Amino acid sequence: MPVRVAPTALLPLILLLLLTGFGTSAAALPESFAAEFIVTSNGSTIGRTTWTLDAVGEGRFRFRSVTRATGFMSLMFSGKRTEQSLWTYHEDRVRPLEYRYVRTGRKARDVKVSFDWAASQAINRHDDDSWKLDITAGTQDKLVYLLALMQDLAHGARDLVYPIADGGYLKEYAIERQGRERLTTPVGTFDTVRLYRQDPKGKRHTTLWAAAELDYLPVKVRQEEQDGDVLAMTLEGLEGLGGTTDEGSD
Repeated sequence: MPVRVAPTALLPLILLLLLTGFGTSAAALPESFAAEFIVTSNGSTIGRTTWTLDAVGEGRFRFRSVTRATGFMSLMFSGKRTEQSLWTYHEDRVRPLEYRYVRTGRKARDVKVSFDWAASQAINRHDDDSWKLDITAGTQDKLVYLLALMQDLAHGARDLVYPIADGGYLKEYAIERQGRERLTTPVGTFDTVRLYRQDPKGKRHTTLWAAAELDYLPVKVRQEEQDGDVLAMTLEGLEGLGGTTDEGSD
């Protein structure tokens, strides 16, 4: 004989499922996407940057940024710059495991930061040098903090402050909300949250526009230097995050 359950008895279970996303992490980011940006300097196109996010197994993910010069600039700078973060979730939060920065060409550079969370340390390796840095809970690297920011914006967080392990120091990225703005890109027009970050030394300030319908992916990033030079990245192609678009390619 089937057991009857009163509807009111199911309410706590229904509420629990709604709050927890039916057994999945409500804090989870998309498992993969690819975004291509056009890079300009003082209004002139100088290159392209591609961001890719992929699952690599065993609960780990890889977030990669690759920048290449294009056009006339490619005659002067033949190399490329690659940043890569290997990360996982810890208590539903983004936690970096390893950061790598590789620049090829005339000014080649190779930097690796490994995160030892059991010892609360980050190990920085550059060429033959190696040193350790004490880190705190929530510490990010220079690249993966963008995913942590997307995650926090999706949950309406107001305190957007991130400790960043960078160059043997624990820096702080404090990001300020500046309201909402309708922004047009080659991919489309989006309702965005405008965000602002001031370099502590006052040498530059950065503005980001994060699109709510794209899981708060920044669709434009603008960096202004102390001398007035402006470097900007604008989204021009996207796979994942709700669709596939490719409006601007060579």
